[in-house]
This record gives sequence, structure tokens and C-alpha cells, in this order.
Amino acid sequence: MTRGTLARQVAVSLLASAVAVAAIIRGKQLLSEKKRRTSPLSSSSRHAKEAKVAVDLALRCGAAMRQCFQKKVLWKDASSIDPVTATDRDNEKLVVEGLKSAFPSHQVIGEEAAAALGSTPKLTDAPTWIVDPIDGTTNFVYGIKLSCVSLGLCIGRRPVVGVVYDPYADELFVAAEGEGAYLNGQRIQVDDATKLAQAMVLFELGYERSEEGVAKMLGGLRSLMLGGVRATRTIGTAVLSLCWVACGRASAYYTGMSGEGGKPWDYAAGTVIALEAGASFCNLQGAPFDVEGRTTHLWQSPILVQRIKSRR
Repeated sequence: MTRGTLARQVAVSLLASAVAVAAIIRGKQLLSEKKRRTSPLSSSSRHAKEAKVAVDLALRCGAAMRQCFQKKVLWKDASSIDPVTATDRDNEKLVVEGLKSAFPSHQVIGEEAAAALGSTPKLTDAPTWIVDPIDGTTNFVYGIKLSCVSLGLCIGRRPVVGVVYDPYADELFVAAEGEGAYLNGQRIQVDDATKLAQAMVLFELGYERSEEGVAKMLGGLRSLMLGGVRATRTIGTAVLSLCWVACGRASAYYTGMSGEGGKPWDYAAGTVIALEAGASFCNLQGAPFDVEGRTTHLWQSPILVQRIKSRR
């Protein structure tokens, strides 16, 4: 065998080995991707089917969001600063049809259907899905990649299953009551901040534009700053704010300082995820959190609750 022939055989062997290694790595990547894109709840979970269906629908909605980024925007009324896009409506239609097909006896409350009706249907004890087809629509229409799909299931007026998908970060949050909270299949928990000086606080100002309302909103922020908070951020999506507290990226979230807070679709899914990650909830008056309430505080710990409330 000549030296040239031997060199060619070695090269072929090395190439074959490299191809085999690449195939193994790709196989592991595909397996990891499949795991990230499925419900982490076991098949024996009492909410396994609900979570699986919600995950499948959320992923389909997320794909539509990526394809239709920064598309034409409409407004919910002539004086509104609250936008809606065709993707919002198409996503909600997809989700409602999918949920009704899988769970014919369940009720569904969707943000866009409620806007068209001019009111939000009241929750009953019946199993009810609360859907936000795109949370962070203003970000969506301005090309800011901070939006998500949110599907929450309430039973007895209490959120019990939450699925949130951020298609731009490819992050899937899933939780069920009593079964933990997960991000891409990995268990998550809140951070350990107990002082304002340790806390990253997220907030949402909403659509209040009155003189009195603006003063209250800015007053709350001023109080936190004077109290020595480490940092504050507003990301333009209530649902992701809840999820970011759940996975420890932030210590607290609040909205509704002026009395004009979120709606059920802002809280239903994120509530389950945050609670299962160890967060504490209360409203601005200190009463137990209500998914139909207009204000909320979400705190990582009871100690932090008291420290922040003392700054009001």
C-alpha cells in the first residue's frame, strides 16, 4: 500500500467517524428539542391531556407569530391604544376550535372574543380555558420580540393548568396544580431575594392616561426607587413577567397601581406557573389574589411582600 493510498483511507475513516459523531449529536439535539416541545407532566397526571393539548396549540400559535411578525395592526376602538392583529384573531380561532374539539364540555374565554363583545364573561365553577392568543401585542406590532401565547385552565374559578410559549426565545412554560412548574422540561423556582436591595421588580403601567392615574402609577415606581430597589423593568407582557418571576429572572411583578390592572387572560396561565414555582400572590389591598381582579402583586416571598407594600 502506497503512502498516498494509506492517507486517503485514513481521511475516509476520519470523515466517516466525524459524520457518525455529528449524527449522534444531531440525534441528541432532536431528542432534546422534542422533550422541550412536549408537556413535562407524566401520563398519570390528572391534567396530562389538558397540558398536552394546550402545549400543541401554543406551539402552533407561536409558529404563526414568527411567520407574521410586525404585520398590520388594528385598534380595538376609535380612541384605543390597545392593538389587535389578524394573528391575534387567527390564533384565538385556532385555540378555541382545538380546545372545543378536545374538551367539548369546557368553556373558553378568549381576549379577542371578549373585546368584540365589549365585556368579559364571568367565570363559573365549570372547567374554563382562559386564552390570550398574543400577550404583548404592542411589542408584536412594533417588532419587539417579547410576546407569548397563554392558555390557562380554571376549575372551580381557580387556575389549575398553565401553558405559556415564547416563540422568539423558544421557551415553553408548563405547570399544573400540585405538580410543579417547568421551563423547557426543567423544574423552575423563584429567586431568593428578601430585600429590595436584592430585588429585580417588574411592573406594568397599562393603558391608564388620566392625570390622577398617571400620578399613582409613577408614585409607586418612585417609592420603590427611594426604597433602594436594585432594579426595575417593564417588558410589555404581563404573562411573561409572571413567568420570569417563576424562573428567577425577576423577584416581583406588580400592576394596577391606578386601579386599572390586568384581565383574567393576563393571569390565568401565569398564576399556576408562578405559584408552582414558589411565588406568593396578593392584591394591592393585601387580600387573596383573584384571577378576575383588576390589580395584582406577585411576590417571590412573604418577606419581600411586606417590604414592598411598606413603600406604597
